[in-house]
Amino acid sequence: MQGARIYDEIHVSGHLRQEGHYTMLDALQPQHIIPAHQEMSGFSGYVDLASNQGYKLGRDLHVTLMETSSN
Repeated sequence: MQGARIYDEIHVSGHLRQEGHYTMLDALQPQHIIPAHQEMSGFSGYVDLASNQGYKLGRDLHVTLMETSSN
């Protein structure tokens, strides 16, 4: 690839820490936030984080809880 740097033998968890989410929201400045793929406890933390950045639940921060089936 022209202009690309390739780093081998590097592993990351794929999950940001809280500080990384603040950085991401600041850089992207999304109009709406829809967190997904989290347990219920994770949503409350993300709602707090986004609220501290000026987002409001129901206005531009949207959380939908989905029921899971044991089947």
